[in-house]
Order: sequence, then structure tokens, then C-alpha cells
Amino acid sequence: MIYKVLSNLNIEITRKCNLKCAFCHKGKAQNLTISKEVIDKSVTELKDVYIQSIQFSGGEPTLQNDIEELIAPFSNKGLVVKPR
Repeated sequence: MIYKVLSNLNIEITRKCNLKCAFCHKGKAQNLTISKEVIDKSVTELKDVYIQSIQFSGGEPTLQNDIEELIAPFSNKGLVVKPR
């Protein structure tokens, strides 16, 4: 049963970044990454929420070696996953 609707969910999976964009508002890159446990807990807590789309951001998300593993629980739920 759906109780809530989110038009967009943005998850920052990493603060790693190999760029130095002048316009970036994130600040200095950091060696921080969201854990698989946090992702799994999020999917569980959002099971009754209709989410129209989800974006994974960072830092630079493509620097994360296990990005597919982090995204999979959401795409397996049938959500639209967008790179940002």
C-alpha cells in the first residue's frame, strides 16, 4: 500500500571527486561513501513510498567502484534511476 509520494529522491553516494569545478557548491572532495547497509535500510524504509525518480549524486558517483551494487536495490524495486 502506497502512503506517500516523492517526485524525486537524491542520494549522495560519495564525496569523492577528481574534478575541481569552480561552480561546485559541495566544497572539497572527501573520501566518504555511503555504505551498502544504509542503502539497504533506505530501500526497506521506502517500501511503501511511491518514488517517481531517483538520482545518485556526489562528488563524482562514477568514481565509486561498486556503483552498480549500490543502485541495484532501487532499480530492483522498479524505480527509475537517473545519473546526475
